[in-house]
Amino acid sequence: MSLVFDSTSEDQSKLFKLLASASLRRDDKAPLYPTAAMLKTFENREDMKALRAQRRHFREELKLSVDNTQVKQLTVKIGNLRTVLSDLAVKQARENYFAEVDSLRARGLSTEDMPAPPPNPFRCSFGPSLSAATIIGRYLNPKDPVSDTATKMGFPNSNDSGSDQTTQKHLAVPKMLFAYLNDRYGEVEAIAREMEQTASEHKEAASTLSTYLLCRQSFTRRHNLSRHHRSVHFTATTFEPFSCPECQRQGKKEYRIERASEWSNHVERVHGSINTPDLFTKPIVKPKPMATTTKSKSAPCLRCGQLFYAGSSFSRHMNKYHKIDKPFDCPKCKGEGENIQINDLASWLTHTSDVHSCNGQTGVVIDK
Repeated sequence: MSLVFDSTSEDQSKLFKLLASASLRRDDKAPLYPTAAMLKTFENREDMKALRAQRRHFREELKLSVDNTQVKQLTVKIGNLRTVLSDLAVKQARENYFAEVDSLRARGLSTEDMPAPPPNPFRCSFGPSLSAATIIGRYLNPKDPVSDTATKMGFPNSNDSGSDQTTQKHLAVPKMLFAYLNDRYGEVEAIAREMEQTASEHKEAASTLSTYLLCRQSFTRRHNLSRHHRSVHFTATTFEPFSCPECQRQGKKEYRIERASEWSNHVERVHGSINTPDLFTKPIVKPKPMATTTKSKSAPCLRCGQLFYAGSSFSRHMNKYHKIDKPFDCPKCKGEGENIQINDLASWLTHTSDVHSCNGQTGVVIDK
């Protein structure tokens, strides 16, 4: 201190001597807690037995709850008595320990062979809740957000039924917390096992889905994926080259797609046939003029469901009320559980022709 604070500082040798003496009493092997044998001895005392017996009488024979004032008072007395006895026992154990190690050190002998101190015997009372708390902690870790937990647990994401499973998982976590706070630790583990089993089942089911790699939408059948491919993503006669997004997501070398057919070939070769749309069997062009129908036959509008005579009245309805000025989902497909996006009139005509076997602008049934 004289070097740091210059020579004006007072002599601190006495302070350092006291600190040195205090540090000699520090020993990581010195006992800090009573042993299990000590606690057993406490329970054999007459005063402890009397308090325990009185508490049992109130709880079991008089059927008083733990919130009863007399029961609470007895619980506090038992805890206080055990604390006082523990402190006295630990104090005596530490005196005995230091007397022994001081004797060894005074004779120049090593204290390395001194036994390790006993563990905290009160910690075992938390044993049953430890595994349950560990389980809940996995879902409450701030470094592992719940939004990512669904993926970690194996739930599918975004565009399929996985969002419903994620919601179920969100509901399961409060159930686990409620069971934990009510000391039902086995129930916490049961809920976790059920969640993991459900996640495993959905992960297995997700592995059989076909995923269109440009938009990550999943389909239960490859045929539906191919239909989505033709009606949504490659409806125009022109084609603009692009880089494979799945290769980028997986950190692979960039792969350029120069032709529409090359996209299907690349997906099948690199990313699996289950995710591969069928190749075009014919060029996509504007549908040819359709066969006429008699005016006695009506056709439903695919966008609003109204019935019209096929032909001019249907066309006027479409041009007046259903102009395609922005992308929308095909209502008929949406009603069947699929989201097929329509971007313009050309894609609408192609989609209604290929998928619904009719002309979406005139309502005429296509004679294929």
